[in-house]
Amino acid sequence: MDAGGQLPEEIPYLIAPVMRGDAEVVFGSDFLAGSSVEPGSIRLLNRIANLAGSSMSSAVCGTKTTDIMARFKAFPMDALREIDFMGDSFAYEPELRF
Repeated sequence: MDAGGQLPEEIPYLIAPVMRGDAEVVFGSDFLAGSSVEPGSIRLLNRIANLAGSSMSSAVCGTKTTDIMARFKAFPMDALREIDFMGDSFAYEPELRF
C-alpha cells in the first residue's frame, strides 16, 4: 500500500484497459466511488488544490479528471518513450497529464 492508501492488488484493474488496447492511458483516483482511501485521510487544503488542478486538467484535456495527483498510472511503454520530460523530480507528474 502506498501512502495515499492505494492498494497493490488494484493494479490489475488499472492496467487491464491498456493491456486490452481499450485505453491509451489509465489514471487511478482517490475520489471515485469504491476508492480504498479512508475518509479524512486527505487534508481539506490538499483536496481543494487537487480539485482545482483536476478541474483545470479536465477543461484543457477535454476528458474528466478526478485526481490530478493520482499515484497509480498505466501507460504503454511506447507512449512513455515518446514523452520529452522537462522536469527531473516529481515535476514529471503534471507533465504526464498534458
